[in-house]
Amino acid sequence: MKSTPFFLTAMLASALTGAVAFAAEPPRPVAMTSVIEDALSRHSGSFLAQAELDDERGGLVYEVEVAWNDGRSFDLTYDAYTGEWQREHEDYEDDYDGAGNVSSFASLLAAVEAQQPGELREVELDDERGRWVYEVKVKSADGRSREIHIDAESRESLAHDDD
Repeated sequence: MKSTPFFLTAMLASALTGAVAFAAEPPRPVAMTSVIEDALSRHSGSFLAQAELDDERGGLVYEVEVAWNDGRSFDLTYDAYTGEWQREHEDYEDDYDGAGNVSSFASLLAAVEAQQPGELREVELDDERGRWVYEVKVKSADGRSREIHIDAESRESLAHDDD
């Protein structure tokens, strides 16, 4: 009968441990806006060219590209869970040469929020027949995704797609 208290203690400990394991939520990535703002502050005078959440070597990272009108750009990588800068390298592809007068990230964010409040999921600047356009994916509070197209200079809303 001496084993009964040990058995009950073991079952209680097991039940509590299981309850704690189920109560813990998986970690969530930090807000994309915070790493974009950090990338832009590291490279004065640059504009946002691209940002996305990516699975790299089994872990989530944010990849952010900032650029200048002369075509130079830098790719920066951030830990998605802590927001800590990991590395960067210069990109020599001239993808954004002639991008024109791309407005600030704050004004892009305001234009996106006016269209669809929610969490940024991906941002990409594209040259669409001579017009620089941001394609922005946003996840709303109800879980729906929406892609919004915004003129990079005027911040005019061009189109949107619902998923």
